[in-house]
Amino acid sequence: MTSFRPFGPEHLGAVGGIVLAGIATVALGRRLDERGRAKMSLGFAAALIAYAGVAYARKLFGGNFQWENSLPLHLCDWVLALCVIGLLRAGAWARELAYFWGLAGSIHGLVTPDLRVNFPQWGFFQFFWGHGGVVLAVVYLLGVCRFRPRPGGVWRAFLALNVYAAIVGTLDAIFGWNYGYLCRVAGHPSLLDHLGPMPWRLVAMEGIALASFALLAWPWRIRKPQTT
Repeated sequence: MTSFRPFGPEHLGAVGGIVLAGIATVALGRRLDERGRAKMSLGFAAALIAYAGVAYARKLFGGNFQWENSLPLHLCDWVLALCVIGLLRAGAWARELAYFWGLAGSIHGLVTPDLRVNFPQWGFFQFFWGHGGVVLAVVYLLGVCRFRPRPGGVWRAFLALNVYAAIVGTLDAIFGWNYGYLCRVAGHPSLLDHLGPMPWRLVAMEGIALASFALLAWPWRIRKPQTT
C-alpha cells in the first residue's frame, strides 16, 4: 500500500481534474434552461449526500468508527451540509456560508490533504470526492446559479465560524477530541504547523480565517449583491 505524497503526480492530477470539472460545470450549466439547472442542482446535492453516506457507512460497518474522528463535527462536514441546503433551496445564508467556509477551507484541504493513502486506493478517491465536490458545488452556485455574497457577508461568516468553534471546541475539550483541529495540529504537514503553540495558534487561525473571507469578498465589492 503506497502512502500519499503531497504535490506528487497523483495529488496534482486530482486537483487538476477538479479545476477542469469546475470549468465544464459552468460551461454546461449555463447552456441549460431553468428545469435543466434544477436537475443539475439536484444531481450535485445527491452526489454530496452519497459521499457522506458512503463515508459514514464505511466507518460504521468497516470497523473504523472512532468517536474522536468519525462524527460529523469537522468544518468540512458542516460545509457539505450547507452546500446541500444551498443547492436544494435558494437560501442566501446557506449559500453565503458555503461560499466563505467552503472555498477557504476546502481549498486549503486540497492543497494540504489529510491523507494516508494514495491513488488508486479508495480513501484517495473518497477524499477528493468530498472536498472536490464542495468546491464544484460552490463554483456551480457562483457560475450557474449566479449567487453573489451580500454586504456584511464576511462578518456573518466569521461570527458563524466562531459559533462553530465554540460548540465543537467545547466538545473537543471535554472528550479530548480534535475536531476542527482546534486543540492540536493535523497529523500531516499543513499551515497549522507554523502558527505557534496554543493559544496563539487559535488567534492566528482567527486572523487567517478573517483575511481569507475578506479576500473572497473582494471580487464582489463593486458588484450588485444577491437579494434573494
